[in-house]
Amino acid sequence: MGAPRPWLTWTLRLVAGFTLLWSLVEPLGARARVVSAAEEDSPYFAETGFSVAPGALYDYFRHRGGVRTFGPPISNRFSLLGQDVQIFRRHVLGLNLDGSVATISLLDTGAVPSTSIGGRTLPDADDDLVYGAPPPGTADYATLAQAFIRANAPEQWEGERVGFHSAFLQTVKLRDAFPTGGGDAGLLPGFAQEIWGLPVSQPMRDPQVPDVIYLRWERGVMAYDRRANQVQVAQLGEMFKAVLTGENLPTDLAAAAEGSPFYRQFAPNALNGVARPAELPRTVLAGAFPQPAVSTTSTQAAVPVNAGLDTYGVTRSAAQVAAPAGQALAPVAQAAPSGVAAATPTPTLNPVPPAATPAAAASPAEPDICVGDERITYAPANPRVGTELLIAVTSSRPHAYARLAGTERTTFLRERPGQLGIVYEWTVNLSSHGDHEYTFYVDSTIPCKKKTIEVKRALNTRR
Repeated sequence: MGAPRPWLTWTLRLVAGFTLLWSLVEPLGARARVVSAAEEDSPYFAETGFSVAPGALYDYFRHRGGVRTFGPPISNRFSLLGQDVQIFRRHVLGLNLDGSVATISLLDTGAVPSTSIGGRTLPDADDDLVYGAPPPGTADYATLAQAFIRANAPEQWEGERVGFHSAFLQTVKLRDAFPTGGGDAGLLPGFAQEIWGLPVSQPMRDPQVPDVIYLRWERGVMAYDRRANQVQVAQLGEMFKAVLTGENLPTDLAAAAEGSPFYRQFAPNALNGVARPAELPRTVLAGAFPQPAVSTTSTQAAVPVNAGLDTYGVTRSAAQVAAPAGQALAPVAQAAPSGVAAATPTPTLNPVPPAATPAAAASPAEPDICVGDERITYAPANPRVGTELLIAVTSSRPHAYARLAGTERTTFLRERPGQLGIVYEWTVNLSSHGDHEYTFYVDSTIPCKKKTIEVKRALNTRR
């Protein structure tokens, strides 16, 4: 058999090239792959080595668009603060006490405690926008919520066709919600709202990459990339897993996560797999990540931020960075409930440990002066009126008669050993928005460290 003809060689090369490109880019509204019955019975993803948990979580995953919406699973089902959850690349799904399933707000709860991720900057929530959203429970809430979404998820912005509202409407397709046929297409926007909630920011260009425009929602972040001409999804689930495990964690997110109750909590050899169980009660991480947590995909590796760790927490090769092709937005679905679409479900994840423990005995023999390394941290990272704030003060040496005072009344929770020394913890029930100032005192009267914390208005979009 003779050598292949030049035209045949180039044809094969073009086919191979387009095949590779298609594997990196999934356009919005791409045709869903037909799944066999065997795959539905055992939804295993070889890409990550995890299966979708059976029962309600899988039912919701399958009927809200599956991997197109949530990405593949990157954990097993596990208990987090008393709630059964499973992490997917883009979202975290939580099973509520009533058996319903909801996406969890990772940014507002502090599970992803920063908007600076891998050198990119996601939008902060806009208090004025949030304050103007229709409160659930009001008359005609479903209609008002969809009008609010239309007004604040624009198709055009600053001359760019960002297509945020179209992306929202394509989240759940009729064939996803009603795979056996029929169904009411008028319910689909409400199902999409289950996944995303309402917009909580105005569109914002990435300061480092102006071709990328973000829109933050209650439950996730969309990103229009002009280079790919696509709406993409920030992989917040990937980032939450990185916070829990410490693997593939961008340096800027790692710095923000220090002091978070979620930070590096996964410890396979510890009881229940939790490194510091007092900070994360009612949590069992044993078995959540049975594979080595070095990577969640066969192609992903820990690299420096500037070597290609993108906004979505996925490392790319130098060639891919030079010609970026982001992951596309995926549509969503669950077995359709009867009646009108419900208001946005309220996530139940509470990042602040609620149970107080007795304070340890005061450590003696240390003079009541500032050591100089005192550090104040708090959770959640974006506190709002109506939430409980946990404030922790860390010092390498113990202080007698430690006290925290500030804008609102503080309640002492405990003194405990920490990774960097002694940790003192207080809780504050936030009742007013604005800048709060808290001061750590030793010997009850000597000011040692001061911290200003911005408290935002309550989210009216939740019950």
